[in-house]
Parts: sequence; structure tokens; C-alpha cells
Amino acid sequence: MVWYCRLMGAKIGKNCYIGTSRISCYDLIHIGDGTSIGIGSQLLGYSVASDCIEFNIIDIGRDCYVGANSVLSINTLMGDGAMLLEQSQLAPGSVYRLGKLPAVRQPVL
Repeated sequence: MVWYCRLMGAKIGKNCYIGTSRISCYDLIHIGDGTSIGIGSQLLGYSVASDCIEFNIIDIGRDCYVGANSVLSINTLMGDGAMLLEQSQLAPGSVYRLGKLPAVRQPVL
């Protein structure tokens, strides 16, 4: 799956594991070295609200863990070493850094 994502335009570091096929807008996905994405997780680079579609990035740092069946929405950032446990969600615009619980809403540049 890693090679396919790279071919589709995702920026993926070394030694990553991607156990899901629920990824869209590959060119908006950035994953750092040593990161693990669990089975059934969703990395959707778009959001539909009312009559418009919004596209934005999903940025996952180095050595992160995204548990099975988790959802990362648009405009989200996981800092290096962060863990998102199974069946969790990062809401649009969330920034999640190591040692900060819960996720805090901050603008992503």
C-alpha cells in the first residue's frame, strides 16, 4: 500500500506501515518516517458540507501510531511520536502533539 500511495502522490517516509485502503486525495497526505496506520483507518483529504467540497492536508509526523478504524479529517496535524488510539477521530483543524491530551484546535499553516 505504501508504494501505491507514493505513486498516487502521497509523501510517505521510510519504514511506514499503511494497513488501510481508505485513503483519498493522496497528494494532500504527508506521513513521516516510521509511522503506522492501522487497518480500516480513514485518511480523507476532503469534507462535504452543504453544497461545497473542501480539500485540505492531513499531516502525520514521524514515529506516529494511528489505531484501527480511526478517522483523520481535513486540515489535521499529528506531531512526531503522537498516538491516536483505535476508533478515534481527529476533527477538522485539530493539532495533536505528543503529551497533549485531548487534541487542541489550532490553525495549521
